[in-house]
Amino acid sequence: MQRQNLTRLTFFKASYPFEQSPAEKRNTIFTMAVVGSLLLFVLQPYGYRIADQVQHFLALFLIGVLSAAINYFSLPELFPGLFDEKKWSVLRAFLFLAFNFLTIGLWSHLYGVLFIKQNIFLMASGPELLESLVKIMVIGLTAAAFFILFRYNVMARRHLQISQELNLNRPGTIEGGVTHQSPELTLLLEGRAVRVHRHALTHVSAEGNYIALHVKREDKATSTLYRATLKEIEEQLETYAEFFRCHRSFIINLNAIESTQGNSQGLFVRIDEEDRRVPVARPRIKELREHLTRGTN
Repeated sequence: MQRQNLTRLTFFKASYPFEQSPAEKRNTIFTMAVVGSLLLFVLQPYGYRIADQVQHFLALFLIGVLSAAINYFSLPELFPGLFDEKKWSVLRAFLFLAFNFLTIGLWSHLYGVLFIKQNIFLMASGPELLESLVKIMVIGLTAAAFFILFRYNVMARRHLQISQELNLNRPGTIEGGVTHQSPELTLLLEGRAVRVHRHALTHVSAEGNYIALHVKREDKATSTLYRATLKEIEEQLETYAEFFRCHRSFIINLNAIESTQGNSQGLFVRIDEEDRRVPVARPRIKELREHLTRGTN
């Protein structure tokens, strides 16, 4: 029993992907609105038959879209600390989804008493409101649990499949560039030229107001901080075929990738037998696959 409780606790603490791009948010919002509308259609939780009045069903679907859109696009901007992807977990995702279904249900209840039952006094009625809240919470928690488990398993399988594909089909050395064939590259950092062997530079990471150049020579890895932005480095490396911006905080050397790993949170690359895993932003996975399977820019 204790082991089962620990397993469940571990699952709730497991990392979970938060919708980063507008496309991901739109897909989640649309799915939530469809699920919420279908639950209302099937269960008829407010005592009226939505199936008999299609216009009300469409109105409730629109309520679901607008309510979820407000939550998904505005709340992360207002409270960025709560939606930090590094801290996002299955439990946080479940609670946020439940909150979304709760707000959708409350707006649906308001619509129902105003436009379907046409009795505004029911909105403030103790028993009526309590019954609606209970039904909303039951439906919302059930839908949130189903959605979390479904997406968790789909994302885990998808990223694991991509990882296995890349590990099998990854080419040898990626060479070339528009204008560069030299084994050395020169970066302008803090007003001076910094020279580094292009194959020794495994990756570049953002560290607050600084960037770190991670260099490996003779099995010894070192990192040096410079006051610069990752965007500045990306622009200087854009003509080198092997360097790829895989995440808002990382540029990787594709030749330094030892292996890739995938789970429900996303795709990760393991750099040149180092212990550190570098995340790949989900919108960049397709481009990374193209680079690695094609082997050139």
